[in-house]
Amino acid sequence: MAINYKKTAWNDNASGYTPITPTRLNNIENALKSVCDGWDSVSQPTAFACAMHNCTSSGVLKGYKVGRLVTLYMTGIPALSADLAAWNGRQVATVPAGYRPAAEAWLPASFDRGGGYVTIATNGAVTIHARDVALPKGYGFAVGGPYVS
Repeated sequence: MAINYKKTAWNDNASGYTPITPTRLNNIENALKSVCDGWDSVSQPTAFACAMHNCTSSGVLKGYKVGRLVTLYMTGIPALSADLAAWNGRQVATVPAGYRPAAEAWLPASFDRGGGYVTIATNGAVTIHARDVALPKGYGFAVGGPYVS
C-alpha cells in the first residue's frame, strides 16, 4: 500500500521556523487516516473451514486469516475412520485456496493417547504425522496453530 505523503521540513531556529498551518496539520491528519484505513483493509479476519477427509464425527478444522497470518483451530474432535497406523502420513483435510501456506507449515497435533504433528502443504493438503501409531479407529485428534500464507 503506497501512501502519497509529502513530508514537511520543520525548522525551529533563530533564522526561521516553519509555521504550523491548517494545510500542514491536515497533511499529517490525512496521512494518518490513510495508514489507518490501509491497516483496516488487511486486518479484518476472514474465516474458513477445511474440507475433511476420511474422518468421522462433527469435528472440523477451521481457521481465520488476518493479513497474511492464518490460524487453524478445531471445532469438535474429528475421529479417525481407520487405525492411526493406516493414517500416519495421510491427508485428513484440505485448506482452501487463499488460506494455504507460502511454504510447508508444521503444526503440533494431539491424539487421544499420543502426540505428533501435521503438515500443511502449499497445495492445502493437511497430513498427519504421529509419534504413536497404536491408536485404534475412532480415536480423536486435535490440531491448531498459526502459519504465514
